Amino acid sequence: MVAWAAVLSLAPLHAQVDTGHLRLFKYLMGTSMRVEVYGATPSVRQQAADEAFTAIAQVDRGMSDYRDDSELARLNASVGRSAVPVSGPLFALLAAGERVWHASGGAFDTVSGGRGGDRPTVLDATTGSVRLGPAGGRVSLNGLAKGFAAEVAAGSLVRRGLSGTVDTGSVQFMVGRPPGKSTWTVGIEHPDRRGALVGAVEFEAGAVSTVTRTSVPVDPRTQRPTAPAVSATVISRDGTLADALSRAALVLGPSAGLELLARFPDTWGVIVARRTDGTLSISVSADHTRAFHPSSPL
Repeated sequence: MVAWAAVLSLAPLHAQVDTGHLRLFKYLMGTSMRVEVYGATPSVRQQAADEAFTAIAQVDRGMSDYRDDSELARLNASVGRSAVPVSGPLFALLAAGERVWHASGGAFDTVSGGRGGDRPTVLDATTGSVRLGPAGGRVSLNGLAKGFAAEVAAGSLVRRGLSGTVDTGSVQFMVGRPPGKSTWTVGIEHPDRRGALVGAVEFEAGAVSTVTRTSVPVDPRTQRPTAPAVSATVISRDGTLADALSRAALVLGPSAGLELLARFPDTWGVIVARRTDGTLSISVSADHTRAFHPSSPL
């Protein structure tokens, strides 16, 4: 009896306890990607995470501007030639880029080096083809691909009824609800204090993208350094638009940037700028001031 009691008392120490949570990292698209999954069983969570990473890798293979064998590279090789048929996902990203380019007055652009007075990118929705005119530079999906990848990867969680986050570096896409809460909360880093926050945004499922002047140093309209905004955070149901609009909002600055966001459904943001005296100003979309929680003091 004593021996059996000893064995039974030790058994819980060796049992696997399911925390209901899985967090994995993988290096893709030139940065560290994070997938967190809540709910179901360990095997289902693992399946969802594996599928999410596979989706990100597929986006990387097709839309990378540093891989010679990507679909984007083949498109860029067609500059000055006839229209090239492209896949549905690539066409959708380029169309989203054109939409934000138009809406922002060029504050976001998929064409490197600016467009000048010409329109070098022509998209034909009927044929699903793209023509790059000789006047334009190379097409880049910076500001589109990671937001797209985050949303596509998050679909692996949605299909299994799970909650969680896909973080592709500049964009996080949340699905479901975090454990014990009704909304997600994401902090916005303070530009001058390492490890500190200017505040946090609170929202339901969707994407959040934050960019700084480090990642968007140049205004694509002028090819000069960006204006006083130091960071822009955009929340949207659309991961691709969140990615692109955060960059455009940073370039435009608080007033014009928030006006731009108001033109897109289910989209809002927080823009941090620096005043002439060096202090920070924080501007929040008018209908979402209660969803931003500032840190005190700034």
